[in-house]
Amino acid sequence: KRGRDAMASASVDVASASVYVKVNMHLGALDGGARLSAEVAADVTKAALTQSFGCVHGAVPFDVVFAVEAGAGGEGEPAAVIKVDARDRERLLAALALLSAYKGSACALRVTQVSHHLPPMLHNPQKVLANLH
Repeated sequence: KRGRDAMASASVDVASASVYVKVNMHLGALDGGARLSAEVAADVTKAALTQSFGCVHGAVPFDVVFAVEAGAGGEGEPAAVIKVDARDRERLLAALALLSAYKGSACALRVTQVSHHLPPMLHNPQKVLANLH
């Protein structure tokens, strides 16, 4: 009986596990010299979720793990890694795909990776993101 209970709780844990979503963010609103930051990435994500579903954080809680500007010389792309519950992954992906404007300027959001594992990205996020392109 203990084995079945442990298996049941393990399957529940897997079903409610978090996923990490890497999103390349091209924001026209940032062309004036502003930089992509975790706060800006969170604001863009909130805008996408609000536009698509009306209510944010109560319905689709998320965290921006980190955001990275394009590298020196323009190589790489501005990107953010967003943590969301696995059950909300499809909502987040749909909302990000549908967002076409942020603060009155055109934007393009492209999801380039979805993973259940974050640790490799945390060691050196800029290097990892540059190698994922």
